[in-house]
Amino acid sequence: MRIFHEGELSEFLDGQIRRLTTEVRGEPENKLLNVDRTQYVDYLVDKYRVDAIEFLWDEMTVDQSERMIPAEQHGFGWNVYPGKSYPRQVLVYELAYVGTKELLRLAPSTRVMWTEDLKVSDSAVWFEVVNLNLKPDQIKAKAEYFTSHLKRQSDYSRKDVNEFNKRLRARVESTVDHRKSQLLENRQLLNDLGVPVRKSKDVPSTFSIDAPKRKLITKPEAPSSDYEPEPTLHEKGYSEILEVINHVGREMERHPATYAGHGEEMLRDFLLMALTPNFESTTGETFNKAGKTDILIRHEGSNVFVAECAVWYGKKKFLAKIDQALSYLTWRDSKVAIVVFARLKTIHRVFADIVSSTPSHPQWTHTYDDSMDGTYRYEFCLPEDPSRGVRVTVMVFHLPEE
Repeated sequence: MRIFHEGELSEFLDGQIRRLTTEVRGEPENKLLNVDRTQYVDYLVDKYRVDAIEFLWDEMTVDQSERMIPAEQHGFGWNVYPGKSYPRQVLVYELAYVGTKELLRLAPSTRVMWTEDLKVSDSAVWFEVVNLNLKPDQIKAKAEYFTSHLKRQSDYSRKDVNEFNKRLRARVESTVDHRKSQLLENRQLLNDLGVPVRKSKDVPSTFSIDAPKRKLITKPEAPSSDYEPEPTLHEKGYSEILEVINHVGREMERHPATYAGHGEEMLRDFLLMALTPNFESTTGETFNKAGKTDILIRHEGSNVFVAECAVWYGKKKFLAKIDQALSYLTWRDSKVAIVVFARLKTIHRVFADIVSSTPSHPQWTHTYDDSMDGTYRYEFCLPEDPSRGVRVTVMVFHLPEE
């Protein structure tokens, strides 16, 4: 293989996006509309992410053999005859690597104008130094010539790949959302025609699984039944509700003595006093499927936002509060907030316990990258329906008691 020279890395990465787009466009309509968005996005990100080349420099080894070397490779000063070969010692260096083998033949956008024809396997590359009466330091210098160029080229390649992977999730989300919008617009057009729509009976019952070689990636399942729009809370509305809760919680933190000694119900009422004037149909302790929930916002008879308040009593109680919130949800619920009030003197232990314990919950599916100390964003699924995603935001407020 002509290392880092046989093609353009940019073309390979552009091809990943084309293959991603083709897969999304090829999904059956009802499957794509019904599938849990977060699980499907995670699947596509895992599938189309590229593993950058990483050479394992500490594991490089060298071996030697004797080989017939043509006279033309000897250079000046050798008593050799053209067309003949002579036995010489050959030092063979083996350098292990991890990553996508295909990248070894592709030139990065920034590159060194150098290449060599090297033997390459799925886990190692080999380069050779022919010993023509060389001293050890001369052999080392020739080997370092190879390794220095391999390192620079792989660094440039890794930079391109890391930048691609960094933007991949946003590109996947945009591709999925655009396709779903197209499908919904097409269906709306059919509805506007006023003519009955023929139902397709040839939709497969499950997604097929196309797993790349590097690891098993399971494609999320989704029902093939006709997609029915569900009332849900838009991201903007969800953010506005969380903003009000955050504002009230920060005010509480500024005057902790005012709220000392109050239990979960009273703390919840303080939040309700702020939410009720801002959002219609905001109620407390409303029965919803399995029990009472602390704060519930409804829209035209459907539950679109559920919040649970809790004083921090450790990881076990926190996970139980998540169970409680999920048990209240119907299939139409999609947004949840867990509001935690920490009475402890220091709060960082609470942050650490939330970060470590939440992914252990059996319904947890994803942690969003923009989570930070005090606010953590997660995706869960409903216990009885893994295809239904639930957005859960955990908000922590510090109310230390004397």
